Amino acid sequence: MEVACTEWGIENGLHHRRDVTLHEDASQVRMGQAPHVLAILNNTVCGLATRAGLTNLAALQRSMAAALDRILFRV
Repeated sequence: MEVACTEWGIENGLHHRRDVTLHEDASQVRMGQAPHVLAILNNTVCGLATRAGLTNLAALQRSMAAALDRILFRV
């Protein structure tokens, strides 16, 4: 019984964030090392956000996109 709870805890944690927020399951990256590199980058983003105490990854994505727009387009 404990194994099932552990599996769901993992699914509801990092895997859920990667699947829902980072849309990893919908990715069409399939060739060569690209899927592995993408997974590493997604794990890095999730890890850095968690380490910084950020719990809302979607809000982080929006704020980073807005900051990048301000830099690139000087809005």
